[in-house]
Amino acid sequence: MTKGGGWLVIFDLMRGDAKGDGNEEIDAFVKEYHVDDWITSHQCINLARKAGWTEAQFTDCTDKTMSSLHGHVKKIKDMIESNNYTGRNLEILKAQRLKIIQRIGQADQGIFKWVMIAVRKPFDVMFLSMPPVVPQPQSMIKYSVKNLDEDLKFGIDVLVVNIKEKLTREMIMALPNTTRLIVTLSSGLDHICIEAAEERGIRVRRAGRSQIVKSVADYLLANIIFGLRNGFQNVGVPFPGASWDLSWNSDGVDLNCSKIGFIGMGAIAIETAKKNQDTF
Repeated sequence: MTKGGGWLVIFDLMRGDAKGDGNEEIDAFVKEYHVDDWITSHQCINLARKAGWTEAQFTDCTDKTMSSLHGHVKKIKDMIESNNYTGRNLEILKAQRLKIIQRIGQADQGIFKWVMIAVRKPFDVMFLSMPPVVPQPQSMIKYSVKNLDEDLKFGIDVLVVNIKEKLTREMIMALPNTTRLIVTLSSGLDHICIEAAEERGIRVRRAGRSQIVKSVADYLLANIIFGLRNGFQNVGVPFPGASWDLSWNSDGVDLNCSKIGFIGMGAIAIETAKKNQDTF
């Protein structure tokens, strides 16, 4: 399977612009070579685009190929007329010359062309769940939201997960050969089997780690202060209202008089402690 960013280059004989209905030359060519899907170069490009390929490039090489064939015909003719074909079968040379002349005539009639088509495969980025922010469309990036149980026969280049989506060793080992990167929308990596990813040669990266750490630390510190002031017991109380107690925030414990304990000093705990120290 071609990985994202890879090129597919095809140089082949393709159908020309001549109409096929009732054209004996085309019918004879199709019958002789058992052609079932005789399509033009433009149709080939359209099929490649429908299959997900991008940056399609088309080059008509007919003139250059014809020039080369004319030179080959002349070379065979000179060999025959000068009897300089030692070691070669004369009848085969004559048959080859006639076949090339026939090809040149068919190309002149527009029956086929010699064409080079180059297309590029976009990077396939797959989310296991809907991302919090929808990515902006990119010409060379194809985004999708799928499950690992779905058919991934065309492969994926990048797998994006969040903290709730666990990637076990078995799941990572079963990823397509095209997978080169796992991106997690989290601060930690406990939900991903790093050893399996390293064995597969798949890189693991954290997206927005700094923003996630700072935002969660702010949220955590805000909840600590709110909890110390007994704010949670007033959640849902209408304001203003008869049941609202204006003195509720005078109860509780001041932050600067409190001891805050952390179980595990991960990135978020360290950032929260730092923010707490910076407050005073």
